[in-house]
Formats: sequence, structure tokens, C-alpha cells
Amino acid sequence: MTVEEKVELAQKIFQRLQKHVQRRGSSKFSSEWSKWSMYASRRGFARALAMAKVLRDSPSLRDEPKGQYRVIAQVAEALRKELEPLAPSDLADVLGYVRWMLVAEKL
Repeated sequence: MTVEEKVELAQKIFQRLQKHVQRRGSSKFSSEWSKWSMYASRRGFARALAMAKVLRDSPSLRDEPKGQYRVIAQVAEALRKELEPLAPSDLADVLGYVRWMLVAEKL
């Protein structure tokens, strides 16, 4: 996968996240995204998606993090066909680019 393809996929993810995050008004979303993307990079997309689904319904989390994981699970599920087959290094790069975009948006 070329860098251009990675950035293009990251922009697609970012645009979907942006719609949900702006609606919810979350300022801490990039922190939860960072945690989730690190887990996905280490454990794989399928396990990370499953974890996001568990956390979105977890009674032990406050409402804000639950909502953030709801968004992550929804967007990841929608783009599953594109993200799941990626090599671990490509997945890490794409999710990292999304993180940069989330941080840059706050500046």
C-alpha cells in the first residue's frame, strides 16, 4: 500500500469520524482514538473492533467514553472491508494518520 493510498483511506475515516464527533461535541475523542488505534495496531483490527463494541456498552465507563467507543465501533464496522485485510504496519500507519488529522483539527 502506497503512502498516498494510506492517506486517502485515513481521510475517508477522518471524514466519517468528524461527522459523528462534531455532532457529539467531544473534545477528548482523539485520546480515545489513540488508545483504540494502539490496541488495533498490536492486536489486529478484528480484536480492536470487538473491544470497541464491548466498551460502547460497558456499564463501567462514563457516558462520554462510551459514546466515543460507539462512534469508533460504528465507523470501523462501516469500513471493515477496507481495514481488516490491511497488513499490521499499514493499519498502524493509516490509524496514525487519522490521529494526526484529529489533533490538527483542534489547532
